[in-house]
Amino acid sequence: AVPPQSLRLATAVVGIDQDDEKAQVTTASGERLDADLVVAADGIRSPARQWLFGADDAVFSHTAAYRALLPAAEVADLDLPEYAGWLGPGRHVVHYWLRRGELLNVVAVFVTDRAAQESWTARAEPGEQLRAFAGWDPRLLTVLDRAGQVFRYGIHTRAPLTRWNIGRITLLGDSAHA
Repeated sequence: AVPPQSLRLATAVVGIDQDDEKAQVTTASGERLDADLVVAADGIRSPARQWLFGADDAVFSHTAAYRALLPAAEVADLDLPEYAGWLGPGRHVVHYWLRRGELLNVVAVFVTDRAAQESWTARAEPGEQLRAFAGWDPRLLTVLDRAGQVFRYGIHTRAPLTRWNIGRITLLGDSAHA
């Protein structure tokens, strides 16, 4: 078992070094931490990936997504299933319940030539998601219409790495295989 004090989550890291005996992490607060192993799960724009393997640019996949969270009360009259997937040419939508049914998470993915920002916080234009899925099932359009705050983000990829680690430092998740 890993001792609880040996695991650090949500720690802003500004540098990683290593030698044959240990890895050392420098946090944004200036703290220096020694470790046997460093696992960097720091996302698609991974600083750890850049430190280990150099910079590589994200490539827009010509796919983007709308994302929204709706309170259950907003869609209570629709009798939605616990999980649903809606499929069509060049686009799909999934929605499922979060927080024991308190929130409906909606992700609507579509193919596009219009560049989309690589951001989890970029907002869609009002009604944009309705235009993108015009003609789809009325239940789905009602869900999309009732979504208050809708985010639009571009799905980007990075070139595959031949390896995900160097010495005592390894990448995990999107930092390794976006």
